[in-house]
Parts: sequence; C-alpha cells; structure tokens
Amino acid sequence: MKSVGRAAAHHILAVVTSIAWLYVSRAPANVPAAVVAELQQRLDAEKAKCTELENLIAQQKIKQADLLEKRTALQRLREQNRERMENYISEIASKERQIEEVKEKLLAATNDRNAKIEEGKYLRAKLNARSE
Repeated sequence: MKSVGRAAAHHILAVVTSIAWLYVSRAPANVPAAVVAELQQRLDAEKAKCTELENLIAQQKIKQADLLEKRTALQRLREQNRERMENYISEIASKERQIEEVKEKLLAATNDRNAKIEEGKYLRAKLNARSE
C-alpha cells in the first residue's frame, strides 16, 4: 500500500509539474505573471495533496502495525488460555481418577469390615452353641 500510494502521489505531482512547465516553456517570454502565479499555486496545491496522501499512508501503516501487534497479543492470550484450560481439564481428570481409587479402596475396606463382622457373628454363634 505504501508504494502504491506514494507512486500515485508522485505521479500526480509529476503530471502537474510537467503540464505547468510545458505551458510556461511554450508560452512567449512575456507570460503574464498572473498565469505563472496561478500555475505555481496549482503546483503548490498538488504538492500539498501529495504530502497529505503520504501522511495518510504513514498513519495507515502505523494503524496496521498496531493492529498486527494487537492481533499477535490476542493470539498469544488465546494460546495461553487454551493451555490453561487443557491443564485444568487434566487436573480434573486426575482428581476424578483419585476419587475413583479412593471409592474403590473404601468399598474394599467396607466389604472387608462387613466380612469380618459376619465372621465374628458366626464365631460367636458357634461359641454360644458350644457353651450351651
């Protein structure tokens, strides 16, 4: 965009300058000062337009660079958030596995306790039967 805009601005300036110099060079030596002044004024106006275009192009480049920087920062943040989310999901899965392991151990311990209680009841009943 920079080269296209500058090229357009310089092209306009070159065309206006060429027309003005052609007009002045072909005109008789006694070209009225008013005509020369008008051509100079037009030339100055075109130069100002070219400068304005170059300034606008420079501003656009600054905006583009700023947008690119913001886009890059946003991409970095998205990546960090994705990594955090993956870590949280991994931690949750790990905690769920731990919970399941604890449940299994608790169930095994409960079953073992119940089996011992039943065994104790059986042995008491057997002992009581012998005592009678």
